[in-house]
Amino acid sequence: MICSASELNSFCSSNSPIRNGSEFPCVPEFTCINTGELFVPENTSWWAFSTTGGQTELSVSYSNCTLGKGLEVGVWENCECGEGKYCIAKCDTVSGIIQLNYMLTPCKTYYLFIDGCDGDVCDFCLTTSGGSAPNLSPLSNIMGKDKVCEGFCGERWNVNDQPGGCDPYYEWTWDGVPVQGNESELMIDDTWGPGTYTLCVTAFIGNEMKTSICDEEGPTCKTITIVPSPTYKGSDKYICMEDLPYNWHGKMISSDSICRSEFKGLNCCKYDSVVQFHILPRADTGIYYHIACDNSSVYTDTIINKKYSSCQNNTLVILPGKSDETHCDSAYKLFAINPGYDVVFEFDTTNKNRLYTAYVLDTGHYCGNEKRMVRQYSYKWFTKQDSNKILGTDTFLLTKSKADYCFQLSVYITFGTIEDSCTFSFCENLDEDQLTNSFQQNLASKTILFPNPAENTLHISVPDYILIQYLEILKNDGSKLLQLQLKNKSNYTADISGLNNGAYYLVLHTNKGDIIKSFVKSEFK
Repeated sequence: MICSASELNSFCSSNSPIRNGSEFPCVPEFTCINTGELFVPENTSWWAFSTTGGQTELSVSYSNCTLGKGLEVGVWENCECGEGKYCIAKCDTVSGIIQLNYMLTPCKTYYLFIDGCDGDVCDFCLTTSGGSAPNLSPLSNIMGKDKVCEGFCGERWNVNDQPGGCDPYYEWTWDGVPVQGNESELMIDDTWGPGTYTLCVTAFIGNEMKTSICDEEGPTCKTITIVPSPTYKGSDKYICMEDLPYNWHGKMISSDSICRSEFKGLNCCKYDSVVQFHILPRADTGIYYHIACDNSSVYTDTIINKKYSSCQNNTLVILPGKSDETHCDSAYKLFAINPGYDVVFEFDTTNKNRLYTAYVLDTGHYCGNEKRMVRQYSYKWFTKQDSNKILGTDTFLLTKSKADYCFQLSVYITFGTIEDSCTFSFCENLDEDQLTNSFQQNLASKTILFPNPAENTLHISVPDYILIQYLEILKNDGSKLLQLQLKNKSNYTADISGLNNGAYYLVLHTNKGDIIKSFVKSEFK
């Protein structure tokens, strides 16, 4: 590093005979700003220098060029910042003079280079005028904040610029560690966190690595305190249960809790917010009961206009935003039953009397609500022709008359907190001339086979008061294929996968007599 251009005056030498383009202090090649020509260093000699600035003249006289090509001469401003490149080439003479007139900035480092055209080696002498050695003035105090917030960004500190336009290098350190920036003003972000630190700056004239320094001032320092981020207690938040999980700045809230989150305000200053969350339960508006005597009778909530089937057990009915106090969802529990009954008529004749018996089958849907129910039954017998004349009030009727009889079942139900009465009427359609067969006909009508046709399994279902003792499967010609003991069952699933496709008879031997049904075995494609 040469501390003035005048030190180059009367300097004579030869450029290097060694091709050393890779050792050029800046980039391997560049374009000269004054000529637009591409400069590729070959065997370059170069000097770093600084001056007090102003107009500076430099003359290079050369001779005895070994290849007769001549020299290229130029000035590079700042390698690190890629600033201007001024160069002149005379590559067609064995001797000559190259003159440079350059306006220099005070205290700035420049690079003078001399290179042989196509690697030529020449003798040369330098003549300069202007460009004396610069001197730095003492640094001012560092200006800027003494206290900054945790997480700050773009915070600035500076010292006054050197007088006369002097532009030296500045080195800033934070607790002795260099930080970015080589100007009189420093702008940085917080990467340290809370604490007390020392910020210093030094100004110098010389190369950037500080291996050669012409003048230096400083360091001057300032104590900086990074204040820890404050914590603010926010207002309690009340969250409706239907809004869970609640997203609070990336944190998922699912229960009562106290949560903390970090935020950034003006100038990136950090602060913590602490909020207590309360989860509001759905408002319980009670229990509703519903009795549907008819299959078509469903429960309808008139607030949300939603229908529910008539078989419900502890079903939660949610009413969005209907709580007067919190405006959260309210809810109630729904219990519903659908009573239903069927009747199988049995009759007998003795001593010219006709005995009709009504076997009542409970076919209702209660969804496990039986323990909440209390039922009381009453019965009536009458004829189809006269429903007002009561002939009996039990499950049987003893009569001498031949007629079409009807049986009415009334059930008074207490269900939870409500009461209701359901009435079911059934009329027999018996062939009075074939009384001995009518019960078996009714049994057969109450026996269910499904699916029919069936592929591998056949499901058999009879009323609960009928118990199947054993079953037989017969071919169309009456020959027996299978007999199976069931030990008094009302439901059974038979394996028919071994039967050939075709029609068969199923004979059920029960405690009420024999039941004969037909079914079809078919393999579905």
